[in-house]
Amino acid sequence: MVHGSDDFPLPDLRFVPVESLVPHEQHDAHRMEPLVRQLREETHLKNPPVVAALADHAGDARYVVLDGANRSTAARAAGFPHIVVQVVRYEEPYVRLATWYHALSAMPAAEIESSLLAIPGLAYHAEDRIHGRALLARRQALACIVTSDAKVMTLTGGEDLRRRMRC
Repeated sequence: MVHGSDDFPLPDLRFVPVESLVPHEQHDAHRMEPLVRQLREETHLKNPPVVAALADHAGDARYVVLDGANRSTAARAAGFPHIVVQVVRYEEPYVRLATWYHALSAMPAAEIESSLLAIPGLAYHAEDRIHGRALLARRQALACIVTSDAKVMTLTGGEDLRRRMRC
C-alpha cells in the first residue's frame, strides 16, 4: 500500500484485468446499458470499484468486488480488458462485518413503504430491531429496513422471492 503520510494513507489503486473480478452480488440489468454507453463515451471512471484480494490458489490474482458490481460488469460488457480498482484490506482489524447495510438517507420512510408495497409478493412487518435481525439470521426474512425515525420493517415474501434472493 502506498502512503501519502502517516496520518493520511493514499488509496491502493491498481489496473487489473476485468476477468479477475468476482462480484459478490448481481448487477442491476436496468442500469447496464446506460452505464456501458457512458463508459464508452467518457472513457474514464470517476469512482473505481472497491475490491478485496482473494486467496491466490491458482497463481492468478483475483478480487471480490465489494462495491461496484454495476461498474465492473459494465466495463466487461463495454469490452475493456482492464479497469482501475481500489484494493482494500478485508480482514481484521481493518474490517469487521456484522451486517451489510445500504443507506437510503435521502428517501423518506413513506416513499420506501409505498415502493415496497408495489413489489408483487413482498410483505413487510413492523418488528423491533433484535427480532428483525433474528429473522434475518434464521433466513426467515429477506431484509430489514430501519428508517430515519427508527421504525424497523422486516421484509418477507413467497417462495418465488426467496428463490430469486438466493446467491
